[in-house]
Amino acid sequence: HKLGISGNTRSQPTAAVQPKPQPNAGAAAANQLLNEGVTIVKLAVKYDNSKLYPEAYESYSKALDNFSKALSTGLVKGKTSTTVIERMDGYLKRMYKIEALVCGKDKRKRKGNFVDIITSMTKCGYNPVPEGEESFLQARLAETRKDPAALAYYSKGLEYLMA
Repeated sequence: HKLGISGNTRSQPTAAVQPKPQPNAGAAAANQLLNEGVTIVKLAVKYDNSKLYPEAYESYSKALDNFSKALSTGLVKGKTSTTVIERMDGYLKRMYKIEALVCGKDKRKRKGNFVDIITSMTKCGYNPVPEGEESFLQARLAETRKDPAALAYYSKGLEYLMA
């Protein structure tokens, strides 16, 4: 037979060959970033407790960067996402305090891309900026645009801080 069919022309059911499920590379990368972030932040806390502020500052920056990248994949969800964001907020606040000790007024010494970090946090529904500070940020933005609403934002921020 030319087609390679012999005898019985009825097709016999064959077991479908299922490909092995491939692990989601994106999820694996997000988990790796989270795990590395946890390892780095543990080191940052050790440095911080030992008053090695430049090392702590650098480590917090690296850990926050890892957490930020993991969140930006969109694969960190639910309770894990909430926990990561809450922890990031604490590390970010601590990093701001250490920044004054490490960098002083020299902004060139600052580490971390705070814009990306805060953006990744807010995309997950978290506002890392307290209400009063948010009003001041809105006021600064309004000033740059020569918007008369700047005064109202400053007023709102002061009211919040004085309450």
